[in-house]
Amino acid sequence: MKADILILIHRNYFRNKTKKGGFDHAIECLKDSGMSVCLVESELSHSKKSPSITLCHNNKETIIKESKYILLYIKYINRIFEIIWIILNTKKNITSNKCIISVDPLNFITGYLLKKILFNKSLLYFHAIDYSEIRFKNTLINSIYHKCFNFALVQSDHVTCVSKKMLLKFNEIHRSDKYIYFPNSPEYEKCPKTETSLREINSIALSTTLYYGLDYNKIIQTVELLHKKFHGKIHVHVIGDGPYRPYFEKIVKNKKLESVFTFHGLRSQKENLDIISRSKLGLCWLSGTADFNTWGDSIKLREYAACGIPAISDRITSTAIESWENNCCLLVSTVSEAVSAITRYFEDENFYNNSVNSSLKWAKCLDKKEFVYSSIIKKIQLVEFDHVVKL
Repeated sequence: MKADILILIHRNYFRNKTKKGGFDHAIECLKDSGMSVCLVESELSHSKKSPSITLCHNNKETIIKESKYILLYIKYINRIFEIIWIILNTKKNITSNKCIISVDPLNFITGYLLKKILFNKSLLYFHAIDYSEIRFKNTLINSIYHKCFNFALVQSDHVTCVSKKMLLKFNEIHRSDKYIYFPNSPEYEKCPKTETSLREINSIALSTTLYYGLDYNKIIQTVELLHKKFHGKIHVHVIGDGPYRPYFEKIVKNKKLESVFTFHGLRSQKENLDIISRSKLGLCWLSGTADFNTWGDSIKLREYAACGIPAISDRITSTAIESWENNCCLLVSTVSEAVSAITRYFEDENFYNNSVNSSLKWAKCLDKKEFVYSSIIKKIQLVEFDHVVKL
């Protein structure tokens, strides 16, 4: 079976649902291009979900192989079995390939072996979704992580990275002209835009993974003060799931704010964007405890902007600074600053509308479709293969 593009990606699963990430916007663009895309998905957080191989072509998805073996759920050991399984079953099911995209350094090891063993003429991409000086507390594992990361930077044909800060860092590690800026922006035309007059009054979208990296206390304190200020007329849509959801729900219950918060859980990409587009504002408030956020790119801020939703954000990611520079969001550090910023958006119509227009303008300049064509499809076309693909 032919697969123009082979994508190796790790997934988080919550309540038997797949959490999609920033690169999924690129995957959708690649599917729409008419190329056959083979997704090799495996679990990230020991959710006991077996790896699978899915072929996507002509708007059809076919699972061509799903693991039936029982993984050894010994931390890190099962990764070796995962790599072997992927190589063996790719060999059995994929006969030709033009491009391998490995999302994260561990997947790059698998992608590198696939190229060496099966597809020596394929372009080999390393997509860096984030970076961290201390990714793992275990010094040995952290050292292995960095060795894999450095190996990927050196051995890949192209490296796509989600932030300009990462471009600078990677050139410090290994100077090269192979690094390509590839932000987590969505496809602009696919993001719904709700008329400002039809948006839910005093509503806030919090689209996120519920993990240790959020500042839950400041979020709750801010909403608590807004609840009093607007006499209960405020609504927060929490879109996403994660290990800290029970903790977040408990705080909401203890503060008697159940009527204010709606926990939507994991939704499809379309449903997620629909909820965002109907909201008045977007919120992003990281705590700074997750080191990788410093290097990463905020998917949520990109999606808010593409739906024409101004945002309130911390100052941790370079995306937040970029969004602020383009008049798409207000940056806050304290609860009082957040309350003032949100109140201004809710009450100052001219300021809000100007921010909406700025958000749409910024998002349109970062349309994922253009990045996918120039960074991936065009480079495949430059290699001598048997057909040309146009978006």
